[in-house]
Amino acid sequence: MIVHQNKAERLLQALQTEIESLPEGARLRSVRQIMTRYQVSQSTAVQALDKLERSGWILRRPGKGIFRYGSGNKQERRIALLTSDWPSAAYIELENSLRSQSSTYHCSIWRFSFPFDSEDIFRYLPIREFDVILVIKDSMLSLDDVDRINRCPIPVLFIGCSYYELALNCIWVDPVKNGMAAATHLIQKGHRRLAALITEPHNSIIRRRVDGYRLLAKSHDIDVHILDANILNGENSIIRSYDFLNDYLDHNKPDFTALYLLSDTSAQAIYNTLITHGFRIPEDISLIGADGIGEGKYLQPAFTTIGIEFDAYGKYILDAVDQLIQDKNNIVQMELAPNIINRDSVRDLTEERKRI
Repeated sequence: MIVHQNKAERLLQALQTEIESLPEGARLRSVRQIMTRYQVSQSTAVQALDKLERSGWILRRPGKGIFRYGSGNKQERRIALLTSDWPSAAYIELENSLRSQSSTYHCSIWRFSFPFDSEDIFRYLPIREFDVILVIKDSMLSLDDVDRINRCPIPVLFIGCSYYELALNCIWVDPVKNGMAAATHLIQKGHRRLAALITEPHNSIIRRRVDGYRLLAKSHDIDVHILDANILNGENSIIRSYDFLNDYLDHNKPDFTALYLLSDTSAQAIYNTLITHGFRIPEDISLIGADGIGEGKYLQPAFTTIGIEFDAYGKYILDAVDQLIQDKNNIVQMELAPNIINRDSVRDLTEERKRI
């Protein structure tokens, strides 16, 4: 049986034979040189190189050249993780979850940081070296951002924010539902005097958590007292939260029985401040968080919080990465439901009322 190969298939086979004779890391011919050497068009040369790159034979570095990358048995996918350089315990825990599961998914995680106040992080996306780009960003996208993402040759997946209406890939936990879940839990535990403490710079996630908390409380005819530490970008949220609450308690007697912390990062500082002022947790003031961070279980008493277990979060993300690699035209949009991570920092007032 005679099998006829077209020009693209012959080029692919010829290039693979040529690459096999080179050591890993060796530089290959340029696209122009391949066109001249094998008498093919640019589109045929690029098509062959695309297949070789997807198979793990080569790595293209813009401005530097084309290099032999591996053996053609691409076991490890390379994932770029773009995050703000703003310190966030939730971001760190999610990154650790991704790394801990990366070997199961045959991938490696490469983290890149951008300034927290940067308005243009998409101009220089790490494209050629990676299979998928994960982005943790909680601010609005500009029209230029959307245009660059849509023109990006590899999938971009946003984590933590919904860009559903823009038809972008995203996995998120709705911050409104986070706030609603916190209020629901406290009300079910018999609390009617609720407060929220903003311990991070204002952004869309923080604002929507507050909105959800207030909305659910209002449906039960409960007014929410908002305490705002007025933290700015670049300030240490832990120190500022401690100083703010310390000053507040010096001049005010709390009229609330439960406090929703808009970020788990400052929980230890809030514990210390309340205890210093003679308040017991949860006997005097109940506390509930918003990030689901695992470190809260080591506080005394263990910190109740709203979120999704980070191991599960990481698995959802890596499953989505698999889908996007298999079909780059696929759109992944997934909303994850926040859960109560029930520990010991919320007092159950309903049990006491039953005993009266």
